[in-house]
Amino acid sequence: MADSRYTLGIYADSVRLNVERVEYTEPNAIAPLTGSFELIDATLSGVDVGGDLLLMLEEDGLATGTVAYVYAKNIETITDETSHKRFVVDFECDIGYVMEQVIAFGDTYFDAESGVSPATIASPLCSSYYTFDLSPVEAVESGIVVRDFQFQGKRYDALLKFERAIGGKAYIHRDEQEIVFVPTYHDSTLSTVAVGDLAITPLHENKSVILNNGVYIVGSTNTVSQTITSNKAYRLGSDSWAVFINREAQGGNSETLKGWLRATITHPDIRNSATPLSDGISNVQLDGSPASIAVYSEDDLSSIAEEPEEDFMAVLDAISIDFYRRVNDTVSMPAGAWSDAIAARKAKQLKNCTVSFDVYGNKFAQQFTVSAGAEPYEIYETHDCATVDAAQRVADIISDGMNFQFKTRMQLDAGVIFRPGQLVTYDGGTYIIDEVSCTSHPYHIELTLLKWVT
Repeated sequence: MADSRYTLGIYADSVRLNVERVEYTEPNAIAPLTGSFELIDATLSGVDVGGDLLLMLEEDGLATGTVAYVYAKNIETITDETSHKRFVVDFECDIGYVMEQVIAFGDTYFDAESGVSPATIASPLCSSYYTFDLSPVEAVESGIVVRDFQFQGKRYDALLKFERAIGGKAYIHRDEQEIVFVPTYHDSTLSTVAVGDLAITPLHENKSVILNNGVYIVGSTNTVSQTITSNKAYRLGSDSWAVFINREAQGGNSETLKGWLRATITHPDIRNSATPLSDGISNVQLDGSPASIAVYSEDDLSSIAEEPEEDFMAVLDAISIDFYRRVNDTVSMPAGAWSDAIAARKAKQLKNCTVSFDVYGNKFAQQFTVSAGAEPYEIYETHDCATVDAAQRVADIISDGMNFQFKTRMQLDAGVIFRPGQLVTYDGGTYIIDEVSCTSHPYHIELTLLKWVT
């Protein structure tokens, strides 16, 4: 045992209370740290139900680290046969009732153009009770925005939705009253601790069946409209064209067809706010071969003095393009006025084609499938993730969590504040802390661990 004497202390308004039998349990969850202590004070001075307290780690009677900010939840008064009073005080941190609160995020949390930043959501989500830290997630993916975070329900459920949106896992740092979001299953902001020299009892291990760690997630991104360049192709058949032609007799059954065919292409979804929309079209091809085709805006087209001699496009607006094909071809035709229909059919047959081009435009939601771990997969569906990378992090986090198994208990003698979600190493194995239990007078730590199993 170390030379120093470690204890847990309770402080009210910076004043150390005269307590004994202090104990607490902290789970690896968005759930309260709970505990109790016995107060040796005839007047219950400094402690009221609902009053704020500070749980501290002490070394030789001096506070060395904050365990948690808590409040007195219940006070039991015990009077013995000599009329001496003792007070047993139950305490917990306020994250429990905070997460049970019902909150509502309205239409101000929907923005299809600019999106809503994670910080804008996290601020009311964590409320005034806790600060928040998004930097661990932002370090691996910056510039995340969420299209839609309208929500009504318990704060805890909103927090789960937010974890999926940004691709992170929430951990409570109760010593700083902060919720930190990390891109990993364990709390990557905490250092890994080697506990080999600190253990005073061997591992108490409970092995169970090793489950698969495969995760497969499908869905679409909860993201704003993105401007990207994508290639689009359209098969223009005989039913695609409007016909504007004249017929010129050439002798016999021959006629020359002159004029235009027009096909309207809908929903190319062009976005090019700084310059004419026509500049958002490039790399035009006909039947897979590059084609020299002019692309006009509607204003440019109206200013052309002479009729074009070649095929061209006219961009009318963000969702419609007129494609004109020049007709100047000699064909064999039957006699009679009724043959206008034949002329139209022949003109269409001459100009049927597949036209393709690159569009600089909008992409509102991206479909994705991501996976982590090995088969067989557990399949999930979500439309909360702001990006595909965020969805991949969600899959990685779920898969990594499946690798931590074999519940283990270990007793320690150390002047260290252990935290749930923290990694520890022991005898060549890596573990995550699933729960911390601590008692004082005398000081004693018990960790519930889950071992990394591959």
